[in-house]
Amino acid sequence: RCSTCGNYIYKGTKFNATKESVKGEDYLGIQVFRFHFRCPQCASNLAMKTDPKNSDYVCDLGATRNFEPWKEEERQQEEHREKREREDEDAMKRLENRTLDNKREMDLLTALDDMRSLNARHERAGPEAALAAVRQQQQQQQQAAPDGLTAEDAAALAAIRQRTGGTFIRRLPEEPGDRSGEAPAARP
Repeated sequence: RCSTCGNYIYKGTKFNATKESVKGEDYLGIQVFRFHFRCPQCASNLAMKTDPKNSDYVCDLGATRNFEPWKEEERQQEEHREKREREDEDAMKRLENRTLDNKREMDLLTALDDMRSLNARHERAGPEAALAAVRQQQQQQQQAAPDGLTAEDAAALAAIRQRTGGTFIRRLPEEPGDRSGEAPAARP
């Protein structure tokens, strides 16, 4: 980002730049270069150096970076290393860390076992298994009510038998010309 006008200059932008080698700076025999160019919006001078250690660049003059991920990573690694060094000096803290690590590992193993059992259950539950379950349920219903009645129908039939004392009045089958639900037709 340009310090003068605030314009964002993206990493892949092409410029007409001058290149110079930085005297006295190198990384493992790799030479460090400085590039001078102008801001595309306000034409102020900007300079950036290569950073071979992090395979990146460093803003040198007239610009700032928004976020430098390698700096954040280095800072986190340094904090972690300092924390471990302090904990290694204290035996009680080292024991606490070991127990926390063991507990975390056990929780992860438990979660992994749960996921494995769930995946195995899903593998077994295919279309064939669903059809087999439906067939088994139908067989159980047929065995429970051999006369073809469902449990609700059997309960209703038992209630009717109790009210009537077990006797039934049988209805005669309807004849094709019999219209019992209609009023008799007038004869001519």
